[in-house]
Amino acid sequence: MNDKLAQNTIGAVDGYIRSALNEREERERNQLRKWIWEGIFNIPHHQILLRGDDKLSESEILKVHFALKALKNGEPIQYIVGKVPFGGLEFSVNRSVLIPRPETEELVMMVSEKVDAEGMSVLDIGTGSGCIAITLAKMKPSWKVTGCDVSEKALALAVGNAHSNGVDVQWRLQDVLQWQLSEEKWDLIVSNPPYIPIGEKEQMEDSVIGYEPHIALFTPDDDPLIFYKVIHQISQSQLRENGLVALETHHLLGPKVAALWNDPHRWEVTLKSDLQGKERFVFVQRKGNA
Repeated sequence: MNDKLAQNTIGAVDGYIRSALNEREERERNQLRKWIWEGIFNIPHHQILLRGDDKLSESEILKVHFALKALKNGEPIQYIVGKVPFGGLEFSVNRSVLIPRPETEELVMMVSEKVDAEGMSVLDIGTGSGCIAITLAKMKPSWKVTGCDVSEKALALAVGNAHSNGVDVQWRLQDVLQWQLSEEKWDLIVSNPPYIPIGEKEQMEDSVIGYEPHIALFTPDDDPLIFYKVIHQISQSQLRENGLVALETHHLLGPKVAALWNDPHRWEVTLKSDLQGKERFVFVQRKGNA
């Protein structure tokens, strides 16, 4: 046991965590404490005081030390505890996938509210942890959902997340930039693809660029819409009449992404803002007989 920790009770360990995180802003410090207790020990935050005299084992205390050391090195808490809540579900995460963001959760909620038909065929491009595909499959049990990703490690994680959340999703190992158009049709294409120009890398937090997979984050500076252009091509031939494309994008690129579907006779395009007021979501509806 660390000599700074005289007792192995929950109360003493919680005090030790507070002290170790003392340089953090109070709100962040409390959030991290909550993540540690709930994520590592499955102890709800409100029970810490009630269970203050309960004792932890040496191995449990070591987990605390490892978590605090990882936080000090800049590792995101979600990777440290290995899971994250999303859409009312829980997803395992590791460094092979992006950490699901609240904005992506907003996109899923918008889709579920916007589309209420039964038996939809859904394609999630760049599925990562599977958070979009799995949450939609859970919310809409009649939908036939497929998730694709270029990363074998990401798909392996997504398969496990689908199993733990009790849904059936089809998975494809697929580089969308090498997509081969086919006769297959979709009612809904949803994606949160890479969209950050590589030139913005130096402006980003170390915890992001140091740990999250760059292949899922960045695009070339000279072609930041590269993934959206491919999705546009797919929608031209493989989206059914009245089908929907739902996209998350860089808050400065929304109008440019929307402009890819520039034929008002074929497409109805809507830009929507996230809860921070940033134009981050693009919805494209294919008009009937278009």
